[in-house]
Amino acid sequence: MNEDMLLSLLKKKPEKGLQAAIDKYSGLVYHIAYGKLKNVCVKEDIEELAGDVFFALYENRNSITTQKGGIKAFLCTVTLRKAVDIYRKSCKTAYPISLDDDILIND
Repeated sequence: MNEDMLLSLLKKKPEKGLQAAIDKYSGLVYHIAYGKLKNVCVKEDIEELAGDVFFALYENRNSITTQKGGIKAFLCTVTLRKAVDIYRKSCKTAYPISLDDDILIND
C-alpha cells in the first residue's frame, strides 16, 4: 500500500488506516525511538512512545498531505521530537549539576 492509499484510508476509515500504518511503520518508529532512548529508557517506555506517535498520527490524519512529506515523514518527525524531549527530561533528572559546582571548572 502506497502513501496516497494509506492516507486515503486513514481519512475514510481511521481505525483501519491506523492499523495499516502501524503494520507498515511500527518498526521504523521503534527503531528511531530505540536509537535515541536505549541508554535512558526501558523497553516499555519506548513502546509507549511509539503508541503516542501513532496516536498523534490518528489525531492529525486530516492535516497530513503528501505535499508536506506524507505519513512516513510525519511519523519520523514526531518520533524524533518526542524521543529528544524524553531524553532531555531524563538527563535533567538523572544528573542534576549546579553551574556553581567546581567540576565544571578545571583549574
